[in-house]
Amino acid sequence: KNYEQSILSALNTDPQLFSKRELIQKFIDENLPSLTDEESVDDGFNAFWDKEKEIASKKICEDESLVAERFKELVERNAKDNRLPLRDELLETLESPPGILERDNAFKRISEQFKGFVETFYQGM
Repeated sequence: KNYEQSILSALNTDPQLFSKRELIQKFIDENLPSLTDEESVDDGFNAFWDKEKEIASKKICEDESLVAERFKELVERNAKDNRLPLRDELLETLESPPGILERDNAFKRISEQFKGFVETFYQGM
């Protein structure tokens, strides 16, 4: 119960955790009651986080028709270098290139999805 209270307190006061709030609450609701000590909480949370990250990545790739491996490469490079991908790099993740008139909208959509994904699963973790 103390874990839950300290986690919830941090969720409400740390701006870096706002994007993670829903996932952390899901972990608390679904997993925390069955975990018995701090080590199992850490291991359980890491497994939960990896699973949720994979689900979110897969959903973005499906929703935007992205090549999953290319998207993953950009995410990993961002995690390592802390550099957002260039416009062309993001557009190259698409399964088929957008027409000239569609590029701006495609870039904006994918860029927002990418930023949200990185903010949620990598920043502040």
